[in-house]
Amino acid sequence: MKSIVKKLAAGVTACLCLVSALTGCYSEDKAWSAKRGDDTAAIGVYIYYLSSAYSEALGKVEDASKPVFDQEIDGKDGTQWIKDRAKESIQLMYYVDQRFEDLGLSLSDDDQNQISSLTSNVWSYSSSQMNQYGIAKTSLEKAYSEFIVKYQKVFQAMYGKGGEKEVSDDDIRTFYEDTYTNFEYFTCSYTKTDEDGKSQDMTDDEKAKAKTEFEAYATKVQDGDLTMKKAAEEYQKSIDSDTSTYQSQTVDLETNGSYYPDEFVEKLKSMKEGEVAYVDLPDSNKFYVIQKNSISKKCDEVLADDSQRLNVIATMKNEEYSNDMEEAAKKLDDITFNDSAINSYDPKMFYKDSDLVSSESSSTASE
Repeated sequence: MKSIVKKLAAGVTACLCLVSALTGCYSEDKAWSAKRGDDTAAIGVYIYYLSSAYSEALGKVEDASKPVFDQEIDGKDGTQWIKDRAKESIQLMYYVDQRFEDLGLSLSDDDQNQISSLTSNVWSYSSSQMNQYGIAKTSLEKAYSEFIVKYQKVFQAMYGKGGEKEVSDDDIRTFYEDTYTNFEYFTCSYTKTDEDGKSQDMTDDEKAKAKTEFEAYATKVQDGDLTMKKAAEEYQKSIDSDTSTYQSQTVDLETNGSYYPDEFVEKLKSMKEGEVAYVDLPDSNKFYVIQKNSISKKCDEVLADDSQRLNVIATMKNEEYSNDMEEAAKKLDDITFNDSAINSYDPKMFYKDSDLVSSESSSTASE
């Protein structure tokens, strides 16, 4: 569910970067930011969401070399967009509370522990900055930690088994098998470590020997004489290394293939399930033994594990869920905002020179 809370986590980072001191008296009428029913959100909740909105704005402007306040976002003045976004976050917070209640959900002891842990982890390294700018620990817990846990539980109740938008095993399997590739590999570098611990290039004879060894490993794995993991262990032992290069991965190669050499990805895509291959990649200075595994069998494991199953559903439905929740939240008409309080906070208080990138870097990033 990491993707679901990414935007919120950005707010924590923004709070750590505040550089302008707030001025003025802290009066009782400015102690709260919004009310709905019997619930009152402290002003710190709004400040937290304002910082999160500023962080989001940095990634939405066309020219990253200029302050967001001097540009438009979605047709709005940058400053106004940030303020509106912060209020929308409060609306979403209250809508999640409503859906949580409508669905008959409750926070278990484990949920409460997770909320406390999330709050403590952030507070341990940011308490002084947050206190300085009016974000109390209770505000952080409400706006960030409690929201995250409830948001996830509502998602699970809606899209999980028995939910109003339940995702079937067949739909999960279709998505999973169309999206992911399961594979194992281990490597041999063109370099070696000498007795003094220094890295040296292999000689041509040493490369030839390693090539022969890796081709033999590929054959043994393909013939069923060794598993990939066992072959990697044998190689590690043969070179007297404390570090294994063995990896087992399930990856969406279309979105995360850049983490691997291009030749590696091309070879993997061309392989059949169950195939084992020796690959020499000079540009990476490595030999590889790769095995492409059955994605159907991997999917069986995912469907049998509630946590893995939910993670896949989150990947499938996160955007839909996020859009639906935000649109529904905007329709809430029973929230009272303390405009005199929230209007006293200017998003420019979050600005720092390091937020800007050079015009050259900005142009390159947009290409």
